[in-house]
Parts: sequence; C-alpha cells; structure tokens
Amino acid sequence: MRWGPRSARVAIWTVSLTLVATPLAMLASVALYEQLIVDRYHARLTAIARQVAADPSADANAVGWREGVEIVRLDRSGQVASRSATDSAAFTRSPLGGWLESRLDVLGMGSAIGAGTFQRVESELDPPTQREEVAAALAGEVSFAAHVTPQGEAVVFVAAAPSADGAVMVMKGSLRGLRRLLLFKGELLKLMTAQAAFAALTIFLLSRWLVRPLEHLAAAVRTFPALSPAAVAPALEARPDEIGELARAISQLAGSLESRRRAAADLAADLAHELKNPLATVAAASELFSAGATDERRALVQSSINDAVQRMRTTTDELLRLMRLEVSLGEQARQEVDYPPFLEGVLAQYRKDPRWAGFTFTLEVESGLRVRIAPTAWEALLRNLLDNALVQPAQRKEIVVSARVEGASVLTSVVDFGPGVSEGNREKIFRRFFTQRPEGVPPGTGLGLSIVQAVAEAHGGRVEVVSPPGEGATFRVWLPV
Repeated sequence: MRWGPRSARVAIWTVSLTLVATPLAMLASVALYEQLIVDRYHARLTAIARQVAADPSADANAVGWREGVEIVRLDRSGQVASRSATDSAAFTRSPLGGWLESRLDVLGMGSAIGAGTFQRVESELDPPTQREEVAAALAGEVSFAAHVTPQGEAVVFVAAAPSADGAVMVMKGSLRGLRRLLLFKGELLKLMTAQAAFAALTIFLLSRWLVRPLEHLAAAVRTFPALSPAAVAPALEARPDEIGELARAISQLAGSLESRRRAAADLAADLAHELKNPLATVAAASELFSAGATDERRALVQSSINDAVQRMRTTTDELLRLMRLEVSLGEQARQEVDYPPFLEGVLAQYRKDPRWAGFTFTLEVESGLRVRIAPTAWEALLRNLLDNALVQPAQRKEIVVSARVEGASVLTSVVDFGPGVSEGNREKIFRRFFTQRPEGVPPGTGLGLSIVQAVAEAHGGRVEVVSPPGEGATFRVWLPV
C-alpha cells in the first residue's frame, strides 16, 4: 500500500478533506471577523458611555462615532428620560457585512428591514428596564451587550454607564450580512457533518473500487513473466468498467510480450541450427585441407567454404530483412488503397519478368474494393506468396490471385497448382528457417512465409494454407476491414 506524495490514496484523502475543511475555514473566518467587530464596538461605545455619563451636557454629534451613535438617558427607574436626535445616523451597514447582505438579498435570504431609523430596529428589542446592561448601570457598573433582533436581520450594540441622574445608554445598530450568515451556522454544521460522512464514504469506495484494484494490477504486472497478469488477478479482467478494460489491455500486452520473448528464443535456436550446417561444412573443409593441399582438394575445399559462406550470408541478410520489416511495420503509415489496381500492379511486374514467361497470372477481384494497408509491406507479403507459388513444379502453369469481402474482412488468396503442402507441414511452413521444397527446386531461406505471417499480423489479420492432396496450395490472408 503506497502513501507517497503522488499516491492516489493521498490525492483522494486530500480532495475529501478539502471539501470538509473549506466550509469549516469559512465559518471560522466569519466568526473571527464577527468577534473583532464586537470587540471594536465594545471598546469604543464603552468609552463614549463613560464620557457622556460624566458630562450631562454632552451632545451625541460631538462625542459620537464618525458614523453616529444614539444616546439615551435613563432615570433611576430605568425609564427613558431623553434621547438624542441621531437615531438615523446610528444605524449602518459594515462594508463586508453590507456586501454579504446584498448577496443574501439576491438569494432571498437578506434582511426585511432595509433603510430605516434606529428606533425602528430598537423597537423589536426588550425595553430598557428589562435589559441586563441597564440593570448593571443602575447598580453602578459599566456594562456592554449586543442584542440581535428577533428575525436576526440586525444587531444593536449597547454600552451602559451609571450617571448622576440614573444611567446612560450609548447605542449603535448594524444591518449586517455576516450576522445573518451566522444564524445559519447550525444548518451549515449539519450540512458539514453530512459532507464529512459523504467524504468518508467516498474515500472508502474510491479506495476499494479504484486504488486497490490498481495496486493488485501493479502487483500482477510485477510477476511477469513468471506469471501472467491474468493468472494473478483474473477477477479484474471480468470487470465491465475502465479497470477491467485496463486489465484486459495489460493482459494482451503481456501476452504479446510473452509471444515476442518466446519468438526471440525460438529465433536464437533456429539461427543456431541454421548456421550449424554451414559451420560444419567449413570445419570439414578445414580438416580436408589439412590432410593435403593437392589442386583437386584445394578446389573442393574452396567450393565447400564458398557455398557455406554464401549460405550463411544469405541467411543473415534475409533474417535482417525480416527483423527490419517487423520493426518498421509498426511505424509505417496505413493508407486507404483501391485494391484491384494495386493487385494488378504487382502482377504486371511478374508478367514482364522473363523468368516467368511460361506462367499465366489470373486476377479475380471485386471492383471498387478498398483496403487500408501499409503498401510497401503488403506488397512484400504478396511477392513472397507469389515467389513461393512460382517455384512449385506443376503441369498447369497458372497462378490465381483473388480478393473479396468475406464477413468483416477482405480475403486475399494466392493459388498454385503444384504438389501442395503435406498435412504435417501446414503449421511448420510459417516458422523461421523452415523449408521443404520439392525435389529439384533450389533451396530457400525459410523466411519468406514468416514475412507473410508477420505482415498479416501487423495489420491485425491472419494467414492460413489450404492444400487438398494433389490439388496445389491456396494461401489465404484475412485483412480486417
């Protein structure tokens, strides 16, 4: 289980915790801002209350806040004795709170008070005789309180101080969106609790459905080639989702790599076997030469060594050509080709070749047939099939090339009328270096049909041979449409 900085688990946890932490941070910021505002009002209004209580002639406009305050003088029983004429100026919006209030108005969550006098807001609160700060001031203490209107649209800050005639209240009102927002903090906390539960469920499900299968898939890949991914995690390939698709793609890739690994091992074995005979010839010629250097023996040794070297050179050249072709097949661009003219062009070159003057080349193809191929590689496939057919001894000197649509593929066939391929050799003839030509036919390298198979498979197709006894051989190549 990985928990590194780039781990998918860490990413899932980070995203989920961010979803939970963001609203919590917002609430904390709002609460902090609210407390700063309250502390500011507390200090300023308390100072004004003390000043007004000490100077009975103080005027609200002279001692008040720059935005204005409301001063109410109370008698000893707590009844209102006088009130300043600054109630409209004492009711304001804070900058941030006013902006939020306007946004809440748009959402239908804003204040129902609007622009009005301070007394209109204060009328929704308890009368002064029932307030704790007034009772404290009448008892000789300076007190501060913040009162929220019943609907929560506004808050009234009150600083009360004892005076010679009773008490003084200095008040400031604020219509603030932050206060309105805080009224919903209980609902927000419930929402965040549900969000935290959802985040925990998301973490669990993503870890189980996404991260854990990827870990199993990685573990399965690490077992290759000792074990195939399909054998280690078979359940993943059965999944119908993207994980299953990825598992199947990795399994196919592992199968392809295993096939290439085995092919490389087979190639090494075949090459060693193919070079063994020429090397044995060279070794025998060397022994023969060491037994005596007569002209006849020298000529025999030279001829044997030249034949062995030529055979090794031909084998090496053909093998390099095959390997280069296999590498380049994946890089060659596929083109949409009008197939009848393409086939006719290949056969035209054979008709002009004097070596095959006695042969008839017949083309049977549906008009308008189009295929998507790498032209150079596909021409090499056709040439190897034609070369293989032309070396077969036959009374009927004809090669028939046909092409037609069959199902979801284009079927190309090359037919000769030679002795055919024995049943035991039908699977072997596509192996590298396998060659078994009829008597009297020059030996080949055994790589021509390997090239045919490589090109067909690189195009997503396949090749097979059909050879009824004594009726020649038909090589069929399927190319997906």
